[in-house]
Order: sequence, then C-alpha cells, then structure tokens
Amino acid sequence: AKFKVGLAGMYKIYGHSRMRVATIHSNPSGSKNATPYSNRGWCVFEQSVARLGFKSEKVYFCDPKDISDGYIRPIMEPGEFNAAVDKCVFSAAYDNGLVKEMYQKIFSMAAAKVEKLYFGYMKREQLSSVARVIPKMRALKVVNFDCVHMTDADAAMLAKAVLGAKNAKQCPNFECLNLPNCTIGDA
Repeated sequence: AKFKVGLAGMYKIYGHSRMRVATIHSNPSGSKNATPYSNRGWCVFEQSVARLGFKSEKVYFCDPKDISDGYIRPIMEPGEFNAAVDKCVFSAAYDNGLVKEMYQKIFSMAAAKVEKLYFGYMKREQLSSVARVIPKMRALKVVNFDCVHMTDADAAMLAKAVLGAKNAKQCPNFECLNLPNCTIGDA
C-alpha cells in the first residue's frame, strides 16, 4: 500500500521544475544487471517525467557527450513514450502498463501548466519529437532552442507546429519561438 502511495506522488519528485535529476548512463563495473540504463523501463520513465516539469518553466539542456549514445531523449508525447518503453526491460511484466498509465496522467498535468520550454544541444533528428509535443502543451508561451543545428525543413517544421497550435487554439497564449546560437540551413 505504501508503495502505491509513493508511486502516486513520484512526479512531484522527478517533475518539479526546481528539482535537478541526475541520471547514470553506464552500469557500474561488476553490476549483476547488465541491462543498460537506457533500456530499463523505470529509468526511461523517471528521465521522461523529469523532462516534463510542472511549474511555469523547465530547462532541458543536454550535455553533447550524452546525446551521442542516443540516451538523452526530448520530451515525448504519450504515444511516443509508449513505443519507447515497449523496447525496454522491466523486472515485473505489469510495470510496462503501469508506467504508460502514469506517464499519460503526468503528461496531461504538465501540458496544462508548462509555459516555457528550453532545449539545447539536441540532435536535429530529435526535433520532430518536440514538434509533436508543442501542440499538446496548452499553456505554452515560449520555446527556446539553443545551440541546435537544423535544416531549413526542420525550422519550417517547428514553425508549422507552433503556428498550427496557436491558430487551432491548442496553445492560445503562444508568444515566441527563439533560436539563439542556432544554425539553420541545408549546407
């Protein structure tokens, strides 16, 4: 019973905008469990919830050395999260469904509150995930990308996501898409 109570409040720890979540990217030597953290369901869940945030602002700067192994993921909408955890290993079979259900609830709460998103040092291949999330973040006002190289098509995709969400009144208060220190171009 206490475990379920703890699970119900887990997002308060991992998702709070003032909470810093440190993640381990490699198994300790001699570990009995050889499954990489990036393939462990609960680790992916905890990292994904930490990226959502629950106050008006959340920072998502990724260390470039961590991105190269594909472990750092941007915010995922629930369908994308479900697909990601379906590839993960859980110690108990029922945990897969549990984390999907919890992520859906937590994502919905964050979508109603998060006003500003900051992304940095992302792989350009990750931009499509962000473009899918933007229309679902109903309170969103500002999105900043810093130090991201994107093609002309990537920039157009992000602009379309933002303008489409604003025009469809999915993000009625949206004000600004900032691209400081970004490069845009196909060359």
